[in-house]
Amino acid sequence: MKLDIKDQKILHTIEFDARMPISKVAKKVRLSKEVTNYRIKKLENNGIINSYRTLFNLYNLGKDYYAIFFKIKDYYQKEEEILAELKKIKRRSRIMISEGRWNLILTLRSTSIQQMIQETTPFLAKYGEIIEEKQISLTKEMYISKCYPIYPDIEKDAAEICHIKKDDKEIELGKLDVLISKKIAANPKYSLKILASEVNLDVKTIKKYIEKLKTNKLIIHYRTYINAEKLGFKRFLVMVSFKTLSKENQELINFLKSSRIVPILYTCFGMTDLIFEIIVSDITDLFNYLKELSMGYSSIIKETSFLPIIKYDRNSN
Repeated sequence: MKLDIKDQKILHTIEFDARMPISKVAKKVRLSKEVTNYRIKKLENNGIINSYRTLFNLYNLGKDYYAIFFKIKDYYQKEEEILAELKKIKRRSRIMISEGRWNLILTLRSTSIQQMIQETTPFLAKYGEIIEEKQISLTKEMYISKCYPIYPDIEKDAAEICHIKKDDKEIELGKLDVLISKKIAANPKYSLKILASEVNLDVKTIKKYIEKLKTNKLIIHYRTYINAEKLGFKRFLVMVSFKTLSKENQELINFLKSSRIVPILYTCFGMTDLIFEIIVSDITDLFNYLKELSMGYSSIIKETSFLPIIKYDRNSN
């Protein structure tokens, strides 16, 4: 299944700005408000638009991201029970189900490794006997791009890539900042009028609070998450280890950032140096891309491996 150019333009417009008014979206894509709204609703109903979330830079709140890779014996026999247990972890960011060396990847945000250990201890205690192996990577920074594989008729704009990292100064939030952030985190389309009434403020003041969160680089954008799998695409997680630290490593990172098929890239410390997602229409495209990487950057790549992403459960950023 391929999106027509009108749907491509709509999704491309709202992917990093889910709060954009329908009237403005319609103007950008040169359609009427009614047609634009109808098409968005159809994309939602068909499951192509998966969800809406506000993307925060939690690094600036003193949090780090940890990716924990698990190899669990007979995972599918206890999948429902295991996922229910993982969802009890409040600070989880996402859960990915895969096949291969690792069959479960948990990402969570914590203020320290001690907090991460505390959060995961109940799960490890309960399932320790069937966890055959586990490894941890600390995410240092991330690059997020739009889902260009579904936009074959639109050129990629490098200026749209979001670079999320820890700035020099950590931000402290007040009670109202926290309350407003929680309200819009899971629903960036939250009405400011309703939000204002719920926190006993006027709309103008609410806008000031949100603008402050943007200015402090806490709110990155209002994300429309797209289910590329509904359009026939396949998603893979690729891990790359470097031979050593060198300037050429950044050249590889820049190459990956420029790729149309890499929507998210993490630089890491731990079991691997880079983790990135690849979205392709066929596994042959994946093999060709990894071959290109291996041949072009053989002097710096020590090891490359990949996992198919079978299920994806996102809690928040």
